[in-house]
Amino acid sequence: MTDDSQSQDCEQKFFHRARVPMLLINPKDGCIEDANAAACAFYGYDVPGLKAMRIFDVNTGPAEETAAILSRVQTGQIDHVFAQHRLASGELRDVEVHSGPVELNGRELLYSIVHDITERRKAESLLRMTSSVFEESREGIIITDPDANIIKVNRAFCALTGYDTDEVLGKNPKILQSGHQGRDFYQGMWNSLREAGFWHGEIWNRRKSGEVYAEDLSIISVHDEQGSG
Repeated sequence: MTDDSQSQDCEQKFFHRARVPMLLINPKDGCIEDANAAACAFYGYDVPGLKAMRIFDVNTGPAEETAAILSRVQTGQIDHVFAQHRLASGELRDVEVHSGPVELNGRELLYSIVHDITERRKAESLLRMTSSVFEESREGIIITDPDANIIKVNRAFCALTGYDTDEVLGKNPKILQSGHQGRDFYQGMWNSLREAGFWHGEIWNRRKSGEVYAEDLSIISVHDEQGSG
């Protein structure tokens, strides 16, 4: 066996054993020349089914745009692209595809490694929406870390208290205390947070100017996946 044959044999083994979906595509016509087991599991087709298709059949973008992408990958202008692919079930999934030219048995093809980023996109969308709600809320909001250090406030908080964001970051919300509530009041508040994860009530706080004001306050304890507050 020649060195080239050994190299191609190793590439073929890597291709078929890879745990991520991989396709071999003909850049001239978009035909799917081969697919590994992970690709079959992802798309919901067997190997013959995928080899009977063209990349245009799974990519939901315009055919001419997809063809242009294949050409740019072949010439090395780009090496990855974001797209939306349709599975055998009809479900649409957001994908990030890393691709590049590869020579196999004297033919120049494109390898494509497909990463499903659907859940990541959903999380990013939710984060943007949550951030927008946070910033646009008319109610003052504080986010603290588990040690009760302020890590984020919204514009409404700044307008209500008179503090700029950089004046409170890293500080404890105690800076707002007016002195109108005693130790028992705060002890009851923290007991409620530890036991129920929630506290709601009226509290007197003090603005940066020294003015004391009453506010209707809600505190929610949020935990991460590891259970940390």
